[in-house]
Amino acid sequence: MVISSTRTGTRCHAGLCAGLSGAISFRLHDSESIFNSLRFVRAIRYALFLLLVYAARGLPGERLLANEELIPVAVIGVGAFGRNHARIYHQLQQDGAAVRLVGVVDTDLSRADVIAREFRCRPFGSIDQLLATHSEVRAASVAVPTMHHLAAAKTLMQAGVDVLIEKPLAPSLAEADELIDAAKSAGVVAQVGHLERFNPAVQATMPLITRPMFFEVHRLSVFTPRSLDVDVVLDLMIHDLDAVLAFVNSPLKEIRAAGLPILSNKVDIANARIEFESGCIANFTASRVSTERVRKLRFFQPRQYISMIKVSKPPITAEEPLKAEIRAFLDSVRCRKAPLVPLEDGQRALSVALEVLSQIEEHARKLNLGG
Repeated sequence: MVISSTRTGTRCHAGLCAGLSGAISFRLHDSESIFNSLRFVRAIRYALFLLLVYAARGLPGERLLANEELIPVAVIGVGAFGRNHARIYHQLQQDGAAVRLVGVVDTDLSRADVIAREFRCRPFGSIDQLLATHSEVRAASVAVPTMHHLAAAKTLMQAGVDVLIEKPLAPSLAEADELIDAAKSAGVVAQVGHLERFNPAVQATMPLITRPMFFEVHRLSVFTPRSLDVDVVLDLMIHDLDAVLAFVNSPLKEIRAAGLPILSNKVDIANARIEFESGCIANFTASRVSTERVRKLRFFQPRQYISMIKVSKPPITAEEPLKAEIRAFLDSVRCRKAPLVPLEDGQRALSVALEVLSQIEEHARKLNLGG
């Protein structure tokens, strides 16, 4: 991702590396007075040696400590995205992180067997079978179709298992509320999978947004027979709804939207205009029937314009957002702390997405009446 910022005639490109280099420069600048110290020079040499070691073996936080307990994890639902969760857990395990993928669950046993063989764990046909065999499971990703989130997640939470639930959190606000209540009752860590929060470009942009007045967001994708159990608003647009809601600390004032089914029986392309009480306005366009993939986010605030665009060859190497998301989830599991994206955030994004869908339906009715 590239972040392009224009302010009073200047233009810059920033990424995660820029923040790191800035921190290093700051440290060196503050330490100029002790550069002549032999002890400091030796310390720098030793630090450089450690950096070389960690470059080859991974950062200290990624290595398995001798006294660090492994977190047994599982993936529930191993379709296209569930497989990615299994892949990341397996990668972390191979890298020496304190995690162990013990099993994958899918009602399609042949699919579960294929994924289990690929990532060297055991296949199961149900959550009950998984827990009967591996009662030590402490955390799980829930990547089943949205309509099954409640049943799958509640079964896990009632067994004391921490959960990472893929977006959207639920098909309805009532089920989202039930998930939140179940997590509180069970006392488990419960995170919703909104990937944009872990997008390095979004994370780098967060500190820059102080008085947002206008957002223009485009998320276009080519058609694939995936996630057709939900419409494009709950499939794609909800990512950007969640991100903008995190950017704008203001209640909503008005939502207007329009959309159409094109290649499925659900809305495949949609546009929404959201106005906040603060005066900020956000325009969203989402499509899963585009001829090309496009990802753009632009925002304006007094004397500043920032644009994030997806490029085919990123100028910096950044961690895959899903890997960052799962790593953050495991950190919350280990430290017993609130996740970066709690279920309440998923509920809020779902609430706005459902209102967008309601407005799309209202707009369609008006068109029919006008015809």
